[in-house]
Amino acid sequence: MAKNIPRTYRNKRPLKIILTALLSLVIVFVVLTVVLFFGLMKYYDKTSGQLDIPWLTQETAGSPDPS
Repeated sequence: MAKNIPRTYRNKRPLKIILTALLSLVIVFVVLTVVLFFGLMKYYDKTSGQLDIPWLTQETAGSPDPS
């Protein structure tokens, strides 16, 4: 009697695993994007419309002092 039961669940299981993994990746990407957006808001300059991120600015160590 067990031979007459269709195996539709077994056929759809890999698709369900792949879709769950893709959905998880999309959710993680959206959450990281929102966290990054709100985390960088303190470095946003409203007057110039640019991000002023301190660890990305290049400082020349050997340049002479202009004064």
